Amino acid sequence: MWFAVAGAALGQHGHDVAQVDGSAWATAVRVPVLGALVVLVGTVLLRSVVPSGRVVRVVAAGGAVVVVAGEALLTAVSPRPLDGVGAVVVPLALAVAAVVAVVAAPRRLRTAPLVAGFATVLALGQLGRVPVATAGERVALVQAALLTGVAALAWFAVAPVRRAPAAHAVAVAVALAVLAGTAQLTAVEPWRPVAGVPQVRDVALGGAAGRVLVAPQRPGWNLVQVAEAGTEVGVDPARLVPAAPRPGAGGAWALVELPEGRSTLLLRRGGELSAVPVDTGTTVGPDLTSPDGPECAGAAVGALVAGRVASLESCPADHLDPADADALRAVVAFVAGRGNRGVTLVADDSPRSVAAAEVVLDAARLRGTAVTRWPASEPASTGPVLVVAGWAGAERALRAVATGELPGGGSYVAPWLLTAPLLTIPAGQLVPLRTGPQEPEPLRYVAALRAGAPDATASAAGYAAWRGAPDDRPARLYAASSVTVQLSTTGHAHGGATWFPGGAVTPVSGPLDGT
Repeated sequence: MWFAVAGAALGQHGHDVAQVDGSAWATAVRVPVLGALVVLVGTVLLRSVVPSGRVVRVVAAGGAVVVVAGEALLTAVSPRPLDGVGAVVVPLALAVAAVVAVVAAPRRLRTAPLVAGFATVLALGQLGRVPVATAGERVALVQAALLTGVAALAWFAVAPVRRAPAAHAVAVAVALAVLAGTAQLTAVEPWRPVAGVPQVRDVALGGAAGRVLVAPQRPGWNLVQVAEAGTEVGVDPARLVPAAPRPGAGGAWALVELPEGRSTLLLRRGGELSAVPVDTGTTVGPDLTSPDGPECAGAAVGALVAGRVASLESCPADHLDPADADALRAVVAFVAGRGNRGVTLVADDSPRSVAAAEVVLDAARLRGTAVTRWPASEPASTGPVLVVAGWAGAERALRAVATGELPGGGSYVAPWLLTAPLLTIPAGQLVPLRTGPQEPEPLRYVAALRAGAPDATASAAGYAAWRGAPDDRPARLYAASSVTVQLSTTGHAHGGATWFPGGAVTPVSGPLDGT
């Protein structure tokens, strides 16, 4: 049925988590609900050709009560709340009233078509809100409209149809719409996650709507991103952990260990508990527990907002992209060409950073440029700082440059460090890029983030995953500069995800050819 989704038995008092989808008791509820819906719709469709007595009408209206009550019960323990209390109370009250009316006054039902019409208009009103609702609200509105349509069918079933042929025509339309809507929601199940694929999910928490990211959504440790620090997440209401900021990344993050297959992720803020259905599949995914985890999650979001539903098999920090290696060689050549005799190199122990450090060392050796490592040794006092670490290491180094702890003649950062939390640190960053963030394609990526994952942060990894194809243009050096507003190609300022809040990232060199 349309409300039968995987969920948790939740409350404001820390009830135990329970699987809804596939459980024996849930199946025991669905079977009579399905049977009652068939009886109700069949009665409405056949009223004009098959006479129905009082018993048949009582059974049909009672079927509506069973459908509404049963689906409300299943949804009460699912991760998708109904559209307010009225979404259950009103259709249930209408259905019960139809049973009472046919039992108490079977010969005084001339107003039944009017009540049925009222319920139909109410259902249409709920559907009318769908186009302007958020993604998370749309399913709930459709569900509420279907329940109200079932209540309308209850009154159509008890109405004296032979005296109101127009009402019967409307009843047939409503019955077919309820069947079609039920089939669509049951078949598509838009609330159910794709097994083993990262997901971005709407969630209502703390009196506000937001979105939560779960990556890689595989068995074992997963990264969960929420908008506000302090939001507690986990699978056990008694062992939720608070999400906290991560160096170099936007939003708040927490590591949560998820079991194999379907389960429920719980979130709590301000005493309010919400739930998100998850399905990790059966295969263990990449490791997102390292400091590079948020960058990897950002790449997953980039693919998702591009419409590519695929499992996350590796992370950007797992290897050095040949294009990035070429860009680093060109940066070393540029630095040497400006007369710098030494640079300070900042790296970490990720496979990408280790390989990038080797590229820098080889390129510097060819040009006679001395390289010192920080923080392993004293930095070069006159040369620039070249950062090839991940987001966390880069934030530490750039803050050290900004405060004077790490002296140097400017800072150059690797292409994968293009992300707002790092650009906003006042360290004079220059970054080699093949595509400028203010160009149309990167701006379309930012627009896709605003639409599909507004709490996400634009990043080089996310853009590369969104684009899905390499860029073979020569790299140029870009710098972040503050302006009054950030303008798109249409000249309009935007809120939400952006490359550099309150500023722009613009080219400051010609093509870097490595000579």
